[in-house]
Amino acid sequence: MVQQEQRSNRQRLDNFLKIGLSLAMVVIGYFLTRDSIGEIALRWMYVFHISEFDSWGTVGDFFWELRTGVSPVWALLDIVSYRLWDNVHLTETWLYRGSLILAYVLPIWLFGQARWQIIGSFVLGVVFLWGTVVIHPGNPQVYDAYMPALVLLLFKLLQRVQEQGLSARIRMGICILMGLLLSVIELTRPFVLMFMPMFLGSIWLMLRGLPRRYFVAFLIPILMLSGGWHAKMVLMHGQWHWTNHTGFNMYQSWYEFVKFREFPEAPPRGPNRGKNINTEQHAQWSSELSREIVASWWQRPGEAIAHVGWRASQFYAPQTELGYAKPQHAIFIPYRILVWAASLALLVGWIALAIQLLRSRGRGILEMLAQPEVLLMLFAAYTIAIFIVVEAKEDARFLISVLPYLACLPGLGRMFKRWKATS
Repeated sequence: MVQQEQRSNRQRLDNFLKIGLSLAMVVIGYFLTRDSIGEIALRWMYVFHISEFDSWGTVGDFFWELRTGVSPVWALLDIVSYRLWDNVHLTETWLYRGSLILAYVLPIWLFGQARWQIIGSFVLGVVFLWGTVVIHPGNPQVYDAYMPALVLLLFKLLQRVQEQGLSARIRMGICILMGLLLSVIELTRPFVLMFMPMFLGSIWLMLRGLPRRYFVAFLIPILMLSGGWHAKMVLMHGQWHWTNHTGFNMYQSWYEFVKFREFPEAPPRGPNRGKNINTEQHAQWSSELSREIVASWWQRPGEAIAHVGWRASQFYAPQTELGYAKPQHAIFIPYRILVWAASLALLVGWIALAIQLLRSRGRGILEMLAQPEVLLMLFAAYTIAIFIVVEAKEDARFLISVLPYLACLPGLGRMFKRWKATS
């Protein structure tokens, strides 16, 4: 009885600490981001311009024709904001700033941390957020902020849905919201599609102790939103991916491995726009580039491995220059130190995870994959691998999308302790 009361008091104090640090993060984040303005999703590569949408009738044509790397979800929100208020403050300002802050509030609440771990996530969050608002103006794509905030919110809901004492209605609502979130995540960055089987399989393992209807409720928004958009891409454009630009992204990193040639793109759609890459020709060139680059890996494996190693060293330097912006700030000293330390800790965690998976047998592997902490580590590893292997030239911006996952690392200590106890 005494131990139970002590545990209850300790939990109460932990919750007060989390609330206090969360409020502090919101206040600090407000002052740090008060001048931050993002680049809306619709402006990606400057193919489209918000002024095109001078009537609601143009919206249907836009989505009917869209086949390039503009997120359909966030483009729709840009258009709605413009049509209702004649501006895009909703997405370029309020959602952008809110997502930057939320991405560092959520690590404080994830994975049942001890007090030192809660404080650790807070400290990492403050430094990483400060570094972000100094670096990101060089190319402030809003989805760099949206993506980690949505992912960590999904993980918070995954923890919540497995708690005891929830009513059936609330649990069902959480499952539907999780499906909606995962679908929006998949339609925010194209590379998430390849990780969707792992997301779906791991979440199924987490929900298998519940009646089947909860997993079905989770799937419905995914089938409707992601499934509907991909069906449109296949039927209308013969394109299973929702971007036609992947090969060109890869070319940024692997241009030395393929023969250079010109790509005469279609002319801009109008003034204040870049070349029109929302075309079938661009999709064909992208596929050709992807095939050539992958073929070069098999032809020159040693050089390809060395190149990946060099890219990893560049990614974790970490870079602070972005585009033409070359900011200088005192925050970069603790920023670099904590990025290095957190990256090293994450590497140790991946090694420990790999060893644990190798030592597990059958059901043990499934039980590990049913842990939200493991899923987050796998997704972080996948995201970093994509940025290292597929992308290039904007490592400072790509790292910003990963930093909130690194801020969760103190909370993963519980998982390592659990593995040690069962080994």
